[in-house]
Amino acid sequence: MYSVVQQVKHLTRQLKAAPAAFAPALLLCAWSPFSAAATETQTDWQAAARQDLAFAAQTIQRQHIGYVAGHPNVVIPYQDGLALAESTLQRVKTQQDYRRLLSRFVQGFGDPHLGIDLQLQTTGWSGLVISKVKDQYQVVWSEPDWPTPLPAIGAVLHSCDGVWIGSYLKNVVAPFSAHAAEYAQSARVHAQSLMFERGLNTVPKVCEFSDNSPQRRRYSLTLQPVPAKVSQTRISEVRQQFQARAKAVDVHALSPNRYWVGMPSFEVQDEGKAYRAMYQKLAGLKQAELIVFDLRGNGGGASSWGTEAIAALFGQDYAAQVEQYGGSAKSMIADQPTIQLLRDYAANPAFASFKAEMNAAADKLTQAQQAGEKTGLVSGSNNLSLPATTATQPAGPRLAALIDHHCFSSCMNFLQQLKAIPDTVVLGESTLGYSPYGEIMPVALPGGRATLYVPTAFFTVKEAAREPFVPDHAYPGDLRDDAAIGKWIDQVIPRSR
Repeated sequence: MYSVVQQVKHLTRQLKAAPAAFAPALLLCAWSPFSAAATETQTDWQAAARQDLAFAAQTIQRQHIGYVAGHPNVVIPYQDGLALAESTLQRVKTQQDYRRLLSRFVQGFGDPHLGIDLQLQTTGWSGLVISKVKDQYQVVWSEPDWPTPLPAIGAVLHSCDGVWIGSYLKNVVAPFSAHAAEYAQSARVHAQSLMFERGLNTVPKVCEFSDNSPQRRRYSLTLQPVPAKVSQTRISEVRQQFQARAKAVDVHALSPNRYWVGMPSFEVQDEGKAYRAMYQKLAGLKQAELIVFDLRGNGGGASSWGTEAIAALFGQDYAAQVEQYGGSAKSMIADQPTIQLLRDYAANPAFASFKAEMNAAADKLTQAQQAGEKTGLVSGSNNLSLPATTATQPAGPRLAALIDHHCFSSCMNFLQQLKAIPDTVVLGESTLGYSPYGEIMPVALPGGRATLYVPTAFFTVKEAAREPFVPDHAYPGDLRDDAAIGKWIDQVIPRSR
C-alpha cells in the first residue's frame, strides 16, 4: 500500500525520469504555470480566486473519498470553509490575497492528506526562531549581526502587534496550517514558523519580549529578504536545528541486548537497499530483549517498509496478521479519474512492486463503476472485527516506537501495526490527528498557479479521524538528543531478562 502525504513529491520526481509512455497521463495533473511573470501585475486576482476556488470546491466534492462517502470530518469543514471563502472573495485584490484565500480554505479541513501547492517559498526572515517551551513562548534562536536589535536566546515572547502571542498564532498563523489548534504540538509548530514569511503576510511587525527581568521590551522586527540578504541555505540550516530526526536506516546498539532501528522515512530513495540490509540484521536479533523503532521525523512513504521489519523478526504470517491493523479495508472512488490514477501508478517503473496491487484495485473499481456504485472496496473487508491487539505474544523481542509530531500517514500506519503487538510501548510526543485517507491525486487548478492534492482512498481502522496518537511515556526533554533519549528508554522500560 502506498498511502502517503509525501507520495506526490516522490511521484513528481519519478515523473521527470519516467518513460514517455507514462508521462502524458500524469502530466495532465501536474502543475504547469502558463502565465508569464510579466502579466501577474495585470491579473484580476478576484476573478482568479473565484475561478480557482470554485474549481477546487468542485474537485473536492467529486474526488475526495471522504466527501463522496459523506464523512462529517470532510463535509462539515467543506461547507463552513467554502461559505467563509466565498464571503471574502470581494476583498481579494492582490496575489497575496489570492494565496491566503485558497490556503485557508484547504487547510481548514485540518487534514494533511488534502493539500494545495501554491509554490510558496520563504521570502523573508526576521532573524528569530520562536518555540513553545513548557508553558511559555521563547526565543530559541537569535541570528547574530542582524541589522536591528533582537532579543537574546531564552527571552520570553508575550505579544505581537498588540495581541497576546497565543491568540496571534491561533488567528493569524494557524488558519494556514494543517496542524489544527486542538493538537498538543500545534502551538509549537505554529510558533516555529512565526518569523518566516512565505507570501501569506503572517510575520508580525512589533513584538514584546522579556529577557532576564520582569520588564518587557518592544522590538521592531526587520524582515530581511530571502535570498537577497539571507540565503536559502542559511534558512535550512537554522530550521534543521529544531527538527528531530531518526537515526539512519540501520540497526544501532542502544545498550546490552537492546537495539535502536532507524526509520527516518518510508519514502525510499535507494530502491530499498538500506532497508533490506537492515532486515537481515533484524532477522538475527530474535533473542534480543528490546527493539526500538525510531520514527522521529517520518512523514510517510510506503508502510510496507515497516511491515517487512515485523516480518524479519516474527515471520511473514504474523506480519500479515498485524498489517490489518493499519487498515482492515481500503475503499476508493469508483470513477474514471481514480481508475486512471491507479493505472498510471502501475505503469510507472518506480512503483513496480505495487503494480499487481494497483492493477487489481483498478479492475475492482471498474466493476464498481459499471454497477453504478460511488465507491468500491479494493482490498480487505469492511466487516472484519479486530481485537485490540493480536491474540498471542510472538516469540521474540519486546518492541517500542519512538515518535514525534512529524510521524504521519504511513508512519501512523506502521505505528498501528506495532500497537497491535502485545506489550509494545510508544515513546516520545503526540502526533497530529490521524488521517484515514491516502492515494493522493494531484489536480491542477485552472489558473495554472496552484495544484490541489486530493485523497482518493479511505482505510477502515479503529482510530477516529483526526485523533492523535499519544505516547505511553512522553519524553520530557529534547527529542533531538539521541544520547539522553537512550538513557531515558532504559529507565522507563525496565529490563525483563
